[in-house]
Amino acid sequence: MSTFRPPQTPALTPYLTVQDAGKSIAFYEAAFGFNLIYKHEQDQQIVHVQMGLDGEQVIMFASENVFGMSAKAPKTLGIEPPLSFYLYVPDVDASYNKALAAGSNSIMAPDDMFWGERYCMVDDINGFRWGFGSLQKK
Repeated sequence: MSTFRPPQTPALTPYLTVQDAGKSIAFYEAAFGFNLIYKHEQDQQIVHVQMGLDGEQVIMFASENVFGMSAKAPKTLGIEPPLSFYLYVPDVDASYNKALAAGSNSIMAPDDMFWGERYCMVDDINGFRWGFGSLQKK
């Protein structure tokens, strides 16, 4: 057991800048099934969030302009993000439909890929791109 990091926390965790942390918590719960692990508020503003899936922390984030940061969400900047997230799920089609119902936009509909997985891609309310993948059933 590692003692240099909290339990159920991977060694590498993305830290996102989002437009609105409160709206992002609700979106990530509805769209991806993430659960809130920790939320810190200061001066009536959410300044840090940790969310997880399947008992492990997956992402951390804060709203734009927290603590004077100048970082902006891709949607605020109007750019395609320079990275995307690849999330393994049991059912790509169901995850895709759930994300769309929560407000995601389709980048690529579910399809069987040459690398042996079913895969799709959506963007979230902050402009980040999420791919859902699962091993194809033979």
